Amino acid sequence: MEGTSKPHPPRAGDIVIYEKHRSAGLCVVSSFQHASHLMFQTYDKAIRDATALAVSNHVDAWYTADGQHYQSVATHRHERRPIHASA
Repeated sequence: MEGTSKPHPPRAGDIVIYEKHRSAGLCVVSSFQHASHLMFQTYDKAIRDATALAVSNHVDAWYTADGQHYQSVATHRHERRPIHASA
C-alpha cells in the first residue's frame, strides 16, 4: 500500500449531502453531526448550496449514500498554520 492514504472522514461542522428518499430524488444537506438540515428537490441544487455553505463556513462538503462512506465534493477547510515570529 505504498503511496496510498486513507481519506479522512467529515469533521464537525463539515457539510454532508445524502438522499432522503431515493425514489423521490429528495436530497438533504446538513452540518455533520447536527440535526438541522435543508431539503432539496434535486442533487444538483443540494450540491450547489452545500458548496456555497462550505465556502462561507470554511469547511468541506461530502456526499454519502449510506452514512458510512463519504465522498468529498468540496474542500474549503482552512487549516490553522503556526505563526512564526520574525527575528
